Amino acid sequence: MSSQVASAAAAPTQPRWERPLHIGALCAFAFSEPLFAALTQQFVYLHDMQAGWFEIGAVLLLLTVVVPLIWVLLDQLAILGAARFGGRGQDAVFTLLLVLVWLSLMRPFMRFYYLEVNAIVFLVSFPIAIAGAVLSSLLYARLSWVRRWLSIAAVGMICFPGMFVWQFASLGKAETHPTSVAITNAVPVVMIVFDEFSGTTLMNRDLQIDSQRFPQFARLAGMSTWYRQASTVHTRTDVAVPALLSGQFPTAARPPLEGEYPGNLFRVIHGTHAYDMTVYEPVTRLCPPELMHREVTQRTRLEKLRLMMSTLISVYPRLILPNDTPLDFPPISKLWFGLSEKPDQKSTFATGLHRPTAFVERGEQLQSFLKSLQTASEKPKFCFLHAEVPHLPWCFLPSGHVYNFDEVNSFQPPGGEGEIGESWTNDAGLIARNEHRYLQQLGFADRFLGQLLDLLQEIDMLDHCLLIVTADHGVSYRPGHSRRVPDATNLADLLSIPLFIKMPDQTSGHASDENVESVDILPTIADVLNMELSQPVDGTSVSRATRRPRKTLYYDHTMTAIEPAIPQLKAAVNRHRNLFEGIPFDQPPLLSVTHPEWRGRSTTEFVVEERHLSRLHMIPPARNSTELGPPFVPCLVAGNLDTRDFQDPVDLLVAVNGVIRDSGMTFVRERGFHGFEFLLPESAVAAVPSQIELFHVVQSAEKPARLQRLHQWTVNESN
Repeated sequence: MSSQVASAAAAPTQPRWERPLHIGALCAFAFSEPLFAALTQQFVYLHDMQAGWFEIGAVLLLLTVVVPLIWVLLDQLAILGAARFGGRGQDAVFTLLLVLVWLSLMRPFMRFYYLEVNAIVFLVSFPIAIAGAVLSSLLYARLSWVRRWLSIAAVGMICFPGMFVWQFASLGKAETHPTSVAITNAVPVVMIVFDEFSGTTLMNRDLQIDSQRFPQFARLAGMSTWYRQASTVHTRTDVAVPALLSGQFPTAARPPLEGEYPGNLFRVIHGTHAYDMTVYEPVTRLCPPELMHREVTQRTRLEKLRLMMSTLISVYPRLILPNDTPLDFPPISKLWFGLSEKPDQKSTFATGLHRPTAFVERGEQLQSFLKSLQTASEKPKFCFLHAEVPHLPWCFLPSGHVYNFDEVNSFQPPGGEGEIGESWTNDAGLIARNEHRYLQQLGFADRFLGQLLDLLQEIDMLDHCLLIVTADHGVSYRPGHSRRVPDATNLADLLSIPLFIKMPDQTSGHASDENVESVDILPTIADVLNMELSQPVDGTSVSRATRRPRKTLYYDHTMTAIEPAIPQLKAAVNRHRNLFEGIPFDQPPLLSVTHPEWRGRSTTEFVVEERHLSRLHMIPPARNSTELGPPFVPCLVAGNLDTRDFQDPVDLLVAVNGVIRDSGMTFVRERGFHGFEFLLPESAVAAVPSQIELFHVVQSAEKPARLQRLHQWTVNESN
């Protein structure tokens, strides 16, 4: 930077107070805004940390006073040091701060497919940010209106922390106090809420339950009312589940805390004093804490402050720097995501609140819930389970067995783009394979449902209980669209949820096409139990003849009114059937298979060559630590090929014990790698031991075709 520019930036006509004020304004945009916005979205974290005004005040002091003062001091030191070199470099600190501001402002807008798949977002972002910072510094030095504008922007020093304080303070306004609720029909209640489960998946072309693939859901439909047009009101769990439990439509900035939903289902049932409650809820914090047997970790103020500061330091680089920046970011505390840093001790209590770690040992959680149902009780039972299936990570088979999966990238599925992997690429075959794995996990959910029905029948509870089986929101597998963000194409997939309600003593089932939404579940329960609700609700009981004329879907602080019949429901079902109809349930759709005619053939029918690779990373075909309990089957063949070996996507083939089982194209995993994933049928690796071979199809047109063996290994040796 020239001395002329530097001199202009420190022009004597500039008031002495102005530059520190401007540095404070830039700090507000570079640090306060992204961090306070992140904290606003993580009120569950603050709740679990039991953060009070001492910790919040310390964070406010750090971000609004200490950090700006440090940058003012560094800026003054740069000016003093530059005086020895003719003024060169006196704006270095000021410009560096501008780089952070530019990176923070640019990050949401640098989501281009080509940049992301080639992992070069940072190569574009940093030069633009540096150039923008230098230009901004030049304009700041030469143009008085730029400095005036920055003086006005200094209001952010007050607004950003002020908005956060106002929202944090509002959390304490809706204090929940134990209340007595009148009830006259305390029948047993069993409620299952599955996660990320589109109701369209269950249907065949006649819009009936596919009884061949999902026999237990068909069994449930035969004894309950299946609301075929049931819909969610939001596509995010932390918003959809509170809406379902409160009967209230979502509102902006309403975290999933009990104080924000004082009249939710858990609090109302608890207030009746008529039930022995068992609640498995890993995500929200709506259940009265007095039901939790586990002691809450007690921390001193200094311990909480230390944890919060270290967490914010770990989070900050991820808020402003591109995801593919080749730096090792410090790990983020699990507490930030509502998870326990230590493994939860297995609860021996059948009743009360169970808050298992989200997406960990889900199979064991389901079995623990079933065991709790078998415990004798003097009062009627209220049993609630938020089951995090068929939500990814995908690792369950319909048999109940677990297969290996990539734990590191388990929430970034193949073909998933964006910060949280929810935008699908246009690779139709790859997305179809993801949908196949989702279906396998849905088969696991169907199996669990059968176990639940058998148990309820065994303990003589099935006939007399109110049984509700539903999901929080749907999910979509359409190339070029989002898995969770609604648009005109994927709306039916996301809006549709399964909803089965078996009334007490109901013996026959039927399908209903009435307009029912997730907010109608709580008033329905209240209606059946003849129970008071302590708060007004937006939903209406399914027994009421008058239904709402429209559905509503909330997303990104907007509300969309939708026709009472889910738009394009049949088209969504047919799309799914076109992919999976006519093939075995345990095999991927033909769309994703490059050589379906080779399936079942022996590799001895082909010309096989050996090929040495410079680097091959395989997802270990071994049990994963986060899903324990059920028997393990190593049937996922997945890994990465180095682009130094194959510059373009290649055709791969998998054989087990010399028999071809699957084939497909690689996909772009990250810069420098081609990824591959093949989920083999469980029966294919049932032999002890099983030898798996990975081949590159060199030339399929030749007779016989040529294959290159890239890797071979043996599994089930110790099973």
